[in-house]
Amino acid sequence: MKITRQEAVINIARLRKNSWGICFAIALGDEDILDLTMAKSPDYAQMADEIIAYVDKDRDRLLYEYIMQLTDSKPIWDFLRSEHEYREHDVTLESMATSLDRLRDFANELYRSCGKGKLIPYFYDDKAVALLQRAVDAGILNEDFMPAENTQVFQLKLIAIAFNQIIGCGRRDQWCHFVELWGRDVNRRIVPLTKGTEIYKIIHLYPEADFSEIIAPKKKKASLKTDLTEKQAAKLWRLLVRNHYIDKQSSLDDFLSIIGLSYAPFTPVNWTSKGMNSLVYFLMTLFRPLNIDLHRKAVDCFTYNGQSLNYGTLKSKGSYVMKYRDKMDFADMIDGIIDRARNE
Repeated sequence: MKITRQEAVINIARLRKNSWGICFAIALGDEDILDLTMAKSPDYAQMADEIIAYVDKDRDRLLYEYIMQLTDSKPIWDFLRSEHEYREHDVTLESMATSLDRLRDFANELYRSCGKGKLIPYFYDDKAVALLQRAVDAGILNEDFMPAENTQVFQLKLIAIAFNQIIGCGRRDQWCHFVELWGRDVNRRIVPLTKGTEIYKIIHLYPEADFSEIIAPKKKKASLKTDLTEKQAAKLWRLLVRNHYIDKQSSLDDFLSIIGLSYAPFTPVNWTSKGMNSLVYFLMTLFRPLNIDLHRKAVDCFTYNGQSLNYGTLKSKGSYVMKYRDKMDFADMIDGIIDRARNE
């Protein structure tokens, strides 16, 4: 059966109202509200078919964005899977939930096919698209808003930083949506200050964003003192990368800088081994004799799985790790790596 635009809008509104009423009744556990809402239920599957058929022909953005705002079906599915007493409504509720899912999937796909590439719903906003489009125009992202072939992950992180500042994203939304969009852990990637040209490409795209803390932090970073030669330090870096203690994206130049063997500005080296205790043991074993302020310097020189270190945490873990060194399964491995580097 063909329907008009007005009927399509009315049916979307009706489905939205009914599904919201069902979710409200489920949340309250109120049988009377559930019965009242279900009393005159339409054929939801047919309703969905008719809406999809009309909107697919019309393709008005107002219509498919309206569909994208339909109630989330998850509460209904959770209710159907639970042990509840209202089984007489299960068939209709399942039809409603299935129809909601079909319509939302249809609308999301239509939105993408109408010029939004492979964007996820979080970015379905004109301002968000416009910001990402700058990177598309510059060749950093392709037309589907995915990373171009030569784009590096730290550039994606800079785009995310600019986006978050300009849009004003909450803390919970800073990284997860970009990870979902690009399939890359951009939050854990370090921005290497030696890549000035690549960094400037992003800064130039987003002049209203403030990158100063990334490229010119107010606090001067202090390097660790060591008795290693440059040759020994290079061997140590290779062994730590090979044994997955240091992120393979962390450069030798940065490693030499954090231990005072290079004077170039550095980005903290990312420690990736499971458990922060291994980093603490490495610091205490190799650097403690020459660094009275070891833990403060370590905060500047290292990150742990992409996250900044906390001075108090490092300090409190230090005595514990060294006291129970014999129980640490990584201790002999790290000792062996340091010894092999010293023998270079």
